Amino acid sequence: MKKLPFYFLTVFCVFLLTACFSPWMGNEGFVTFNFGNSARSFVNLATEEYLNFSYEFTFRSHGRSDFKTTAPRGSGTLVVPVGTYTVTVKAFNGNVLQGFGNVESFVEVNPGKNTTAFLDMHSAVEVSDWISLQDALYAYETGLSGLPRKLYIFLQNSFSTNINSSMIDVRGVKYLIAEKNVTIDGSVFGSSSNMFNAGSSAEFHLGTEDMTGTITIKGRNNASGALIAVNMGEVYLYSGVTLRDNISSTLPFNDNGGAVFVNGGKFFMFGGTITNNRPFMNGGGVFVSGGAEFNMFGGVISGNTTWNGGGVFGEANSIISMYGGEISGNTATLRGGGVLIIRGDFEKTGGIIYGSSSGSKSNNALNGNNLPEPCHAIIYVFQQTSQEIFGYRNSTVSDNISVTASGVYTGLWDLYGY
Repeated sequence: MKKLPFYFLTVFCVFLLTACFSPWMGNEGFVTFNFGNSARSFVNLATEEYLNFSYEFTFRSHGRSDFKTTAPRGSGTLVVPVGTYTVTVKAFNGNVLQGFGNVESFVEVNPGKNTTAFLDMHSAVEVSDWISLQDALYAYETGLSGLPRKLYIFLQNSFSTNINSSMIDVRGVKYLIAEKNVTIDGSVFGSSSNMFNAGSSAEFHLGTEDMTGTITIKGRNNASGALIAVNMGEVYLYSGVTLRDNISSTLPFNDNGGAVFVNGGKFFMFGGTITNNRPFMNGGGVFVSGGAEFNMFGGVISGNTTWNGGGVFGEANSIISMYGGEISGNTATLRGGGVLIIRGDFEKTGGIIYGSSSGSKSNNALNGNNLPEPCHAIIYVFQQTSQEIFGYRNSTVSDNISVTASGVYTGLWDLYGY
């Protein structure tokens, strides 16, 4: 009988500890994950085909450290601290990455409550060299719907190309991701072509909106071809990705687009940096042709050099729209230090274009070939009957100095037979 008080004391202590650390007391909440999304039927994580995989969940919330947890054998419910998160998940078969996904929206974890989150899972692979990257980008898989499956490609380390390297054809929907700072060094690249080519079946994402690492793609010295070619496909550039150092100092005359060459496709720039590229002819940073589209929402195009269109060159019914970002510090030997348009449309409703005769933010047109007219314009547009420059709303074109036109110049000129 003397042990009875001790028994009740023990029970009380256990109850107190349980209450203090229970999710129901306000410090934590439950999250149940399901594959699929709320717009279509779904199955619980535990009954998905990846049943025997282990899962690594990363909860990311602004202003606080990431919270990571694992769920072996597809456990569907986790206990996490209260907060609002974006969530990503990796699926592993042993130590080999097999899948990657994220929730369709923010997950709000409330005290003591169960929140259901829907996971959009896709294939994933880790690569550590040029050959494995080539295989991953070329692979093409379709889902049950017949549409291409997304493939998330995680760069594990920096690596270089070699003299036997050839252009990589990108097919399907691919995401290139780094969780640390990595560099793809193309300074020794065996082909005089583009390094990456996004054809008509390609949707190529360089980075993601929430990538934690950085990716730098470095080009070659004294060779032709862009770093990224968009031939009827789509390419997306995000913050944390840099395209740089692609230098051409010789002919041919069709050497256009130092970093990105867009022909009939679409290029979306949400962030990132395009810098220190120098094609022999046109479009120091970006060249757009063949009715293609370039939409700039963010990022920086700076420090690029070429004959025409130091930052951006557009022609042949192309459409260039600038909603944000910055074009600065580019140089054109002839016309359009910042942007040059021939038979295309240029719309600017946001972003900043810096220009001056000197300084780190200048877009310079050197006019070094004794042309009959001074053409130092930061934005130079050749007038056509249906193409025009328009839409200067909520935008800045400042600090420009030139003899004929300081900020924007529109004129008629026959450039190489146009």
